[in-house]
Amino acid sequence: MDPEDADMIVSIVGKILVRYLVYRSVVLSVKTAVARVRETRAAEFKGSSAKQDGGKADWGLKSLKERHDTEDELQMKKWTPEARRAWRRFEHLAIERYLVTIHMKVVKKKAVTCDNVKCQKVDEKNNFMRCSSCSNTMYCSRECQITAWKEGGHKLVCKLKQKEMQEGRFQSISEGDAAFFHHLATRDARHHLPLLLRLASASYPQLSLTDLIISIDYMKHPPKFTVYPLSEHEKHCPRIASDTSANAEARNEELINRARQNPGKYGIIQSRIANGQGMQMVLSVVTGTFWNEREPREDQVPEGEWNSENEGNLKGAGKRRKGRRAESDDSHDEDDIRGTNVDGVDMMMARMTLNGLLKAMGEPERF
Repeated sequence: MDPEDADMIVSIVGKILVRYLVYRSVVLSVKTAVARVRETRAAEFKGSSAKQDGGKADWGLKSLKERHDTEDELQMKKWTPEARRAWRRFEHLAIERYLVTIHMKVVKKKAVTCDNVKCQKVDEKNNFMRCSSCSNTMYCSRECQITAWKEGGHKLVCKLKQKEMQEGRFQSISEGDAAFFHHLATRDARHHLPLLLRLASASYPQLSLTDLIISIDYMKHPPKFTVYPLSEHEKHCPRIASDTSANAEARNEELINRARQNPGKYGIIQSRIANGQGMQMVLSVVTGTFWNEREPREDQVPEGEWNSENEGNLKGAGKRRKGRRAESDDSHDEDDIRGTNVDGVDMMMARMTLNGLLKAMGEPERF
């Protein structure tokens, strides 16, 4: 491969495209493009072999986990080492984010929280009613809707949300993309919960976990995770772009105020994401029990299904002894070693890897 071509691959794939994999539309486009690249490489090496799977996109993880002389690997040997590493990292991230889109479809119907801060009931989406004005907020009952409107601050948030939707008609970020990066931020924060607990314990041992904001910088790859006090949000979240919507800023301020006025009831995840050629700050809201939530382990997740029930919600959510991390069971200690919790996306990645290995050995897929 020409050195200039290699540098271009490293720059575009390794430094630019990875930033935009926070958007569902980009993830789906990349999925198609990566499949075409694989088919093209296979066709160059072995002619018609690219059609052996009937032209279907093969998202097995041969190029990620196997290091045998497969068609894919032999073609990549023509690349420079740096270009190969950049492509493999990008391909791995693209597959993971694609699986997050699948994960999102499954869980969004099963885990909905009532917006009434005095309730916060979690149930299936079909058992909730939606605010008819903003079409965004969910309630488990008419009584909760009235309480949230009169006492919970939804009256203001609702108006801001309606205005935001009107502004969104003239913006490039679709509703689907916005929903995806909120889901991605929540999933990534939960996935890296052991790391976040260590950061909280090391930097702010005197604070309750719900007094902290989780920050994820998607402008870097891999994303950088940090925590900082809710009381210092203004210092850690300066206005980034001159064209930032005043309405969006007002809505974010209201979300921060709601978290401050209801200690222990909410958690805030702040994300830095690419937007055009600039950067945008996005706030995602979770319940105060987030710090003690975890997803099922492998033996608790049936194949093809997803259990969205919260497990092991510890008593005294958001509270801990000074200088020590939150109490947890032994299974959390195992995850603390590597800094992540095993979740549904990990399970799908593992199944794809195993099926890819079986396929390479001429065996039928079993997972």
